[in-house]
Amino acid sequence: MRRKERIQDSHKAIEIMQNAAYCVLSASPSSVCGFEPDKKAYKENGSLSPDYQIFSIPVSFVYHQNQIFIHTAKAGRKISFFNDGSLVCLVFVGHVQVPEIYNSHEELEQLAQTEPKKLGSHVFTTEYESTIAYGRIFALNDKESQDSAMMLLCQKYMPDKLDFVQMSVDMSRKHLNVYRIELEQMSAKAKYL
Repeated sequence: MRRKERIQDSHKAIEIMQNAAYCVLSASPSSVCGFEPDKKAYKENGSLSPDYQIFSIPVSFVYHQNQIFIHTAKAGRKISFFNDGSLVCLVFVGHVQVPEIYNSHEELEQLAQTEPKKLGSHVFTTEYESTIAYGRIFALNDKESQDSAMMLLCQKYMPDKLDFVQMSVDMSRKHLNVYRIELEQMSAKAKYL
């Protein structure tokens, strides 16, 4: 990481993950066990088309005990990237805000005259926090594991409706895939003014 002063510790990385509304999950065919794209994925010269080299999708998730849980439908292109043990990358974005340190035209005028270098770092900038994590994805195939993961997801996103989670999961189980991602590595960075 270029800006060492923005590196955050693992506790902050986890906090950012826990507070993020969603994450972007990415995988590539080269990291997927046994993935074979169909013939239309290849160019005439035999190389893989750029459309099939990386797959990214925003997902709702929950972090629990160094694992991420997600769910998907049983159909769709993404599930071909999620073979057991496939390496995935997850990007979590937390707080993002344009700082309002200098609110008036007069304050900006003064800053421009006395400390013009601060315009870029204090005015035309963004406060942010993010975590990038890598891990291996595994399908949860037994009912107990699926139910547990779905309860965790619902506790995060709709804690006021927990009495109805099990009924909903049972009704949609035949169309539902649930996955666990075992985290192997994570890093976080942030800029606060």
